Amino acid sequence: MPLSVNAGHRKGRGVPDVAGYARGYSIVYAGTTQPDVQGTSEAAPLYAGLVVVVNSHLGERVGYCNPTLYDGRSNSYFGAPGYTSTAGWDACTGLGSLRGRALLKALQRHHATTHEVGPEQGFTGKVAGLVFDRFGEFDGFLMVDLAGGERKFDSRDGEVEQVVSRAWSEHVTTTVLFRDKEPRIPISIILRGRP
Repeated sequence: MPLSVNAGHRKGRGVPDVAGYARGYSIVYAGTTQPDVQGTSEAAPLYAGLVVVVNSHLGERVGYCNPTLYDGRSNSYFGAPGYTSTAGWDACTGLGSLRGRALLKALQRHHATTHEVGPEQGFTGKVAGLVFDRFGEFDGFLMVDLAGGERKFDSRDGEVEQVVSRAWSEHVTTTVLFRDKEPRIPISIILRGRP
C-alpha cells in the first residue's frame, strides 16, 4: 500500500474498486446527450451496459456479483486521487479495468456452481426487514418466503445493505443464494422484480 498523497502522508486503507475508460463516448440521459461527462459518471454506465450484456448471455440477471469480482476483497468506500496506476491492485485503479469476456466466463462459472447445488441453496421471497447492531451499523436482513418461512442473513457489507434496502422499499421479489455450510451468508442476491 503506497503512502497517502495527502498532507501527512499516512499509511491507510486502499479503497478504489475498478477503472474504466471514461472519455470519448456520449452519455444520453432522458433522450438528451449530456455534454462534458467524464470520470465515474461515464465509466459507471459503461459497466452497467456490460452487466446487461452478461445478463443476456446468462439468460437471467447476474444479481449481486461482488463475490465473483472481488473474491473476498472489498473496496466499498471512496478513493483518493493522485496515485500512479500499476499492474495488479493499486490506489488509483483498484483491480484495474474489467475484460468483458473474462467477466462473462467468471460469472458463468459462478452461475453454474450456484445452480448445480439445487433449490435448497436459494431462498426466494421478500425482504421483511433490515437488521442493525446496537451501534446502528448494518448487520443483515430478514427474508420471508411465499409460504411464510423466515430466514435471517448476516452481512456487514454496505453494498448488500443498498441492494436489500432497495428490495425492501420497492417490495421486490428477491432470491438470495448461499452455500450449505454457511446458510446465513449471502453469496449472491438477485432482484427478480415485483410480483
